[in-house]
Amino acid sequence: MKSIPILGLGLIGFLLWVVLASTADKRIEHTCQPVLWVGNVLESVILLGVGESEANRIRHFFEEVDYGCRFSVWRFFYGEEYEAKMKVQANNTEKSDVGHHDDSDRVILK
Repeated sequence: MKSIPILGLGLIGFLLWVVLASTADKRIEHTCQPVLWVGNVLESVILLGVGESEANRIRHFFEEVDYGCRFSVWRFFYGEEYEAKMKVQANNTEKSDVGHHDDSDRVILK
């Protein structure tokens, strides 16, 4: 029987953790969580070795990378659905405005 490497088990566990999350927001959060883990480790090492100002730069950098990750994952899975809903909403708004005239800017001459 072949043994499964620990890295493979870790990857399977991570994928299950992402897929079994209760909501879409949680799945996105779980998908990008390793970015913050790496950032926390590097920030701690930098804080010990260099100083607080460099550690703050590292933290800010990884927060931006985390935002980019979350946006990319959201756009990949939900972007098309969101755009389709926005088009339907825009069409419904245009249809409801047809035949409606705003007389607030008219001047009545007597």
